[in-house]
Amino acid sequence: MALSGSRDFIHTRDTIIQAAFRKIGIGNQTDSTLISQAAEALNTLVAAWQERGVFLWTVEQASATLVDGTAYYDADAEALAVLPESLYWRDANGADQQIINVLSRAEYDALLDKDSSGAPTSAYIESRPISANASVQRIYLWPVPSSNEDGQTLYYRVVKRLQDFDASGDNPDFPVSASRALIYGLAYELAPEYGIPIAERDRLRVEADREFLLLRDSSTESTGRIQIGIDRS
Repeated sequence: MALSGSRDFIHTRDTIIQAAFRKIGIGNQTDSTLISQAAEALNTLVAAWQERGVFLWTVEQASATLVDGTAYYDADAEALAVLPESLYWRDANGADQQIINVLSRAEYDALLDKDSSGAPTSAYIESRPISANASVQRIYLWPVPSSNEDGQTLYYRVVKRLQDFDASGDNPDFPVSASRALIYGLAYELAPEYGIPIAERDRLRVEADREFLLLRDSSTESTGRIQIGIDRS
């Protein structure tokens, strides 16, 4: 038996799109407009899935330097969410100090002494809009770090945004095992636009749902649905 000796198979944006087109019975397409529309649907699908708690292998540790009198710290622009259970800071003796209380917006607003300084024990995490299509994850600490905490390090974990499919040859920002779920999911999204009969769309939905659940359950770091948005409570 001859083996290839190769273990580098991976899809590109356009091979996922072409596979989805074949699932809905219209074969491979070369029309640039159709491919562009399908790429938009694919990016929308991936963003929706990550917001629902899939692809959490993109979790990474991040840090910020505490500054005397500075109450908030912004995560990197690539951060989709800050995981609240991951917050702690390291004191001058090298001891880790856990942020015990993660506050809601209402609880943070109810603090009457927001400028109180000292060793931080609580935090409020806000998704703060910075433009029409972007937001930043802002971490408010309470008490506000004092001179004793100045220069120490705040650590937290973020779910990074998956990279977009911008070009035909772009590879997915996730393992190849997710490709089947994406293909069926995209096929189901495209089916109404191409007049696919309802019975066939129902079949695609069943397959898409099954593959999505398998993918979600295989995410070993899944923490459930990620809540993105401005807390108005």
